[in-house]
Amino acid sequence: MKKIVIFLAAISLTGQARAQDGQASQSLTIGGVVPLVCRSDYTPAISFRPDGIIDLGSVREFCNSGGGYQVVVEYTPTDAPGALILNGTEVALDRSGSTVVAVVEGPAILTRNLAYRPGSQPITSIRVRLQADTV
Repeated sequence: MKKIVIFLAAISLTGQARAQDGQASQSLTIGGVVPLVCRSDYTPAISFRPDGIIDLGSVREFCNSGGGYQVVVEYTPTDAPGALILNGTEVALDRSGSTVVAVVEGPAILTRNLAYRPGSQPITSIRVRLQADTV
């Protein structure tokens, strides 16, 4: 912190000296690089509803990608996996074992409640990951 203050004071004094010499303009450019961070954290809260839906808990998403990101779930591939329910919106799961369940347009910090409606061949594992759009 002291180095920055001393550096800015030196720039200020140099700028004043140049202004007195007839140079009226000055500029200061400060740049930085922010690393791309996208992560999801799962908090389990498993319970079974009478209608067959299984509450799984919640996922907290953090992604600072300016281009946004996709929420991808990966699971055990089956021919009829069922559907994932995110904050009340049902998304059918693809039989391949991977489905994009949400698209976020820009950086965000979100929490989604998850539930699962099993298909005739239910999945046995699930993983939620965020895939950044780096545009």
